[in-house]
Amino acid sequence: DEVDDRLPIELDGLAGWYLGERMLSARLTGADPADLRAAEWRRGTLPPAGLGGAVLDEVERTVETLVRAARNDYRLPPRAVDIAVDLGAGRRITGTVPEVHGDVLVRTTYSRVSAKHRLGAWVALLALAAGDDTGERSWRAVITGRGRFGRPAWRCELTAPAAPQAREILRDLTALRDLGLTQPLPIVT
Repeated sequence: DEVDDRLPIELDGLAGWYLGERMLSARLTGADPADLRAAEWRRGTLPPAGLGGAVLDEVERTVETLVRAARNDYRLPPRAVDIAVDLGAGRRITGTVPEVHGDVLVRTTYSRVSAKHRLGAWVALLALAAGDDTGERSWRAVITGRGRFGRPAWRCELTAPAAPQAREILRDLTALRDLGLTQPLPIVT
């Protein structure tokens, strides 16, 4: 690959997303905004002088909006929950669900909340509910991302079904995955 020797005057979409995601992750863990700003300047990926300052200002505003929107979700310390769910017929789901704060699965991203974010959180939430045989917890998921339609931040909240229903949905999803690995999925017209 050739090295680009031109100075950037603006960040492309992916570079801007990486910058925002880095700063958001650090802010959610308590990093100081001034330290983050200095680190990004030292990284050398920003456009020079005022152009880079404008890019950084815009990303910082968005990051601070997301931090304010998600702050209450991060009150409790994070933990990872190990999952081992028997789906029957020799199928078992095992793994670890990170970023669980109390009974809430928390996902915060610099991206706009899309179907992939909701679906990923939904499957992890189903695994948490299916693995909870006591039924004492009311599992929820909260996804926060950049807003649309004039809203500065977008939040999506999901509530898990009871353990038997969660297992049944996971069985259906697993069967759909198996089907997708053997033939094209049917498309509803």
